Amino acid sequence: MIIDVILDRKDAEEEGDLSSYDPEEAKSDFLDYADIFGFGYVKEAVESGDEKKMKTALVRYVAEEYGNDEGIKEYVRSVDWLPKK
Repeated sequence: MIIDVILDRKDAEEEGDLSSYDPEEAKSDFLDYADIFGFGYVKEAVESGDEKKMKTALVRYVAEEYGNDEGIKEYVRSVDWLPKK
């Protein structure tokens, strides 16, 4: 699920592992989960390649699916999610 991608990265970084996040793999996971679970706005953000749109979509996803967890939303805003062009 999308939340797993977010939390796995957050947890790894908190443990000092900055190398485990692969933006290409995450992009693929985001697209797969967006298709499976019907999060069209996440798919659109990924496909746009726009980091600001991606963060906005992930914050919306967290708010809609997991309540207003400000800690997760703050984390989403603090890192880049998409592969560099």
